[in-house]
Amino acid sequence: MSLEQGSLPLLAAGPPYDQDEVDQLLTPPKRRKVKAMKELFSGLKPGTAIQAVIKDAVFGVYAIAGVARLSEIAGGFCLGSTILTLGVRPEKYVVSVSVLSLTGLPALELNSHNFVGYARHGHLVHATFQSRHTDEELRFVGFAVGARDSGMLGVGQWIIRQRGLYAPALTGITLLAGTLQTSLICPPLLRSWAELDDPVVTTQDS
Repeated sequence: MSLEQGSLPLLAAGPPYDQDEVDQLLTPPKRRKVKAMKELFSGLKPGTAIQAVIKDAVFGVYAIAGVARLSEIAGGFCLGSTILTLGVRPEKYVVSVSVLSLTGLPALELNSHNFVGYARHGHLVHATFQSRHTDEELRFVGFAVGARDSGMLGVGQWIIRQRGLYAPALTGITLLAGTLQTSLICPPLLRSWAELDDPVVTTQDS
């Protein structure tokens, strides 16, 4: 089975992860399987736990998992503030999607904030956040990306740390690989957090 069919529900189990699995998850295909994703979203029910892989100009390729809900603004599905579809058509930055379970995510026992003070730009991390607006848990696997001007550090557009203090929404973080310890391509250090306005990187469709 392919990743899109849920054979590797990496973010459901939580760390520790096999590095080959992480590399496979965060290596996008040459062409997106748009038809398969549309079929998945057309049958998806709000409240289902899913895992999506995103390709972003600032944060690179990262995976996000959580409970899918409908966005009144976009008229499609979203995970937290990340809009995944317009109707059932996946956004250009959505690389792949898989269903993790029928409802919810299993609880994790993470290292709380023990690692947050040591997290650096280029570290590959697993981070969990609690959304203030929807009270939902979101899980990320991706590179920690820093900004020179503010000392901010984030993963997948969510803030891990700012000026030495961890973000209130952060509930746990685990190091998966240090700088230069993975074959994955790390995004460059940001000049400013304002670069989040950059357009996302897209992948060819199939």
